Amino acid sequence: MLVLIEWYSNYCIMWEIKIKKVEKFFAWTGGGVVTVFLLAWAGFFVWNRFDEVRIVTEVERTLAAHDAEEIEVGETPQETFAFFLDALRDNDLDLAAKYFAPEVRRGWRMHLQNIKDKQLLDGMIADLENMEEDAPLSTDHFREMSGQWRLVAL
Repeated sequence: MLVLIEWYSNYCIMWEIKIKKVEKFFAWTGGGVVTVFLLAWAGFFVWNRFDEVRIVTEVERTLAAHDAEEIEVGETPQETFAFFLDALRDNDLDLAAKYFAPEVRRGWRMHLQNIKDKQLLDGMIADLENMEEDAPLSTDHFREMSGQWRLVAL
């Protein structure tokens, strides 16, 4: 009987050692799988963000190149403002809106159309001409893009 108890005791100890080895193996393997998964997940989002930034930059460059081909933009803020006023005097709102930076252009195009619809465009032109003479716009109202100045605000 003593031999049987000793054998059973050794068997239980060996079984516990085997279970601990299996648990340890699965803990390391599971931890490795989770780590690889987390790294792949983070990499996906970093790559996705990098790709979005690349696409936005490419679109901005394309728009700037397209706009630069279509209109004459001033090399100084004053020249750009003069071209903008000339476009307003000619009632060419599409051309006037192109003197704004791409990110604000659409909003200013709609705003200029609203002003024209309310028949306030002549008053706006007069105010801008007076402002140009009295207190010209500062460089805070412009942004330089590839050596050309664009309006961002009035």
